Amino acid sequence: MTNHLGNIVLVNSQAEVTFGYNRNELIGCRIEMLIPERFRANHPSLRGAFFGHATSRPMGVGSDLFGLTKDGREFPVEIGLNPIETETGTIVISSIVDISERKRLEARLRVADEAVHQARKMESLGHLTGGIAHDFNNALTIIIGNLDIVRRSGEIKTQRIQLALQSATHGSANAAKLTKQLLGFSRQQKLDPERLSLNVLIKGMTGMLVLTLGTGISLELVLAEDVGTISTDASLLENALLNIAINARDAMPDGGRLKIVTSNSYLDASDAITEDALQRPFCCLVVTDTGSGMTKETREKAFEPFFTTKGIGKGTGLGLSQVYGFVNQSGGCVQLESEIGLGTTFRLHFPRLDSEVIPASF
Repeated sequence: MTNHLGNIVLVNSQAEVTFGYNRNELIGCRIEMLIPERFRANHPSLRGAFFGHATSRPMGVGSDLFGLTKDGREFPVEIGLNPIETETGTIVISSIVDISERKRLEARLRVADEAVHQARKMESLGHLTGGIAHDFNNALTIIIGNLDIVRRSGEIKTQRIQLALQSATHGSANAAKLTKQLLGFSRQQKLDPERLSLNVLIKGMTGMLVLTLGTGISLELVLAEDVGTISTDASLLENALLNIAINARDAMPDGGRLKIVTSNSYLDASDAITEDALQRPFCCLVVTDTGSGMTKETREKAFEPFFTTKGIGKGTGLGLSQVYGFVNQSGGCVQLESEIGLGTTFRLHFPRLDSEVIPASF
């Protein structure tokens, strides 16, 4: 309870628990001591306005309200104001509710909703892309087949026709590669899974990664000894890691560091779309760079096919979409964290087969 001057006149035991003071430390003091400093200047005028027309109502409707504990911790609150008349004037009872847990739950729900929305969007894009890729592949089969017939016929009369045929064959091969990339995003490519260890695969790729990154970018490996085995297509996993490394290299034109970490993991509710995924163990491959980072808009589109921030002719925009499709087709998921100026982190989760471990020192 406080009077019209803002002095605290009564405190219950729950207020002592919530704010960390005993009642003797509070009674007689100004109510502003329980409010974060940035809100204190306006509080007296708000209090005066309330006492001028004192009615029972919630405080600060539509605003975020905060309390301040004795140890300086801020926490979100809801406050109800109830005036009562006494012989010495109007007293207001402030009912203060700590809503920290509710805010945490709301934040988790927002993250989960965004994850589901993103998954549905990518699923729709996958269906569309897969259909286009299959139709395109059928047309390419006819084109490549007829080109092969012409090449084998021996009826190529001039060097000009021969060069045109070679150019058409080369273009068809590139188009077939593009089709394969699209099928990778749509999770309709053919996998050749095998039991493997992330640690062993990464150590085998070290030389290739160093060459890919070039001078000025250091490579750091932190491979956990207890990482289990997974079942996936080794060549596609290598390709996914190279795609991420190339993007990292391009984001660090002045040099930097690429860190690769392996560990065992579990998914939380914001990442696992199915209940089964929440219960099962995963092996996690984490790739972090110290590059320029991404904006929120770029992060949201990073895995979409043909999206790229590179200049014309410098990328198809299919590298990360392949990573996304391959990992999901392997039964896992990809997480992306990035901020401008703070670098980028990819987390690739693959279902762990069992407790079998291949040491990082293998």
